Amino acid sequence: MSQENCCRGETVKMCLGYGYVPFQQLGKLYSPEAALKNGTVFPELNLTIEEYERGLYNGR
Repeated sequence: MSQENCCRGETVKMCLGYGYVPFQQLGKLYSPEAALKNGTVFPELNLTIEEYERGLYNGR
């Protein structure tokens, strides 16, 4: 499929992309009260900015 680039008047070939999104692996969950306090129901997402910036989150 082609689409004209209105800025330059050139024809640009457009391709579809394929995304991969893995399923969320449910492990431990916070209680509703703890989830409201921490802003997330998933404990693995509850990181300080320092932990996030240093890359301490390893996906577990």
